[in-house]
Amino acid sequence: LFRSRIGYVPQNLTMDMRMPISVRDLVGIGRCAHSGAGRRLSATDHAAIDAALSAVGIKQLAARPLGQLSGGERQKAQIARALCQEPELLLLDEPTNNLDAAAQCECLDLLSRLYEERQLPIVLVMHDIAALPAACTRALVLQHGHAVYDGPFAGLYQEDVLRYIYGPHPLAGLRAMRQAIDDELP
Repeated sequence: LFRSRIGYVPQNLTMDMRMPISVRDLVGIGRCAHSGAGRRLSATDHAAIDAALSAVGIKQLAARPLGQLSGGERQKAQIARALCQEPELLLLDEPTNNLDAAAQCECLDLLSRLYEERQLPIVLVMHDIAALPAACTRALVLQHGHAVYDGPFAGLYQEDVLRYIYGPHPLAGLRAMRQAIDDELP
């Protein structure tokens, strides 16, 4: 199945955080790609859930209700859910959106580690190129659904590419990036 080959992490978890669902329950949803919805989880499924929780460093939160998690913990739970389905590719939509600076760094470090350890291809959809992890090797810039740049990550910083990202005044965009970096430094 195509669906089971891509582990997707949406920008926002669209569920009522008052629902009595635990982190383990959420991660277990990732096993539906293998066992089907509504079926009992097997010992193999439970082992995959434990492995995914450990891989993202939240095994100790397994019993905690989702509504009691921080934004960074919730994002790790989403990544664990995607990993639990044992995908061939991980696709994340704005994975650092609505996270504080520390949680953003932790999330991107986690993704870099997962890539290095598993050689799992990871596709990030992000608007903030300053937040992209150093491990990125390729970039694709879209404008109105068409590729305007597709190449090495370092090529993002060419003036013509920056114009597509930041508009006619790319230096203003670079200044904004520099200011964001300066604001985060102690």
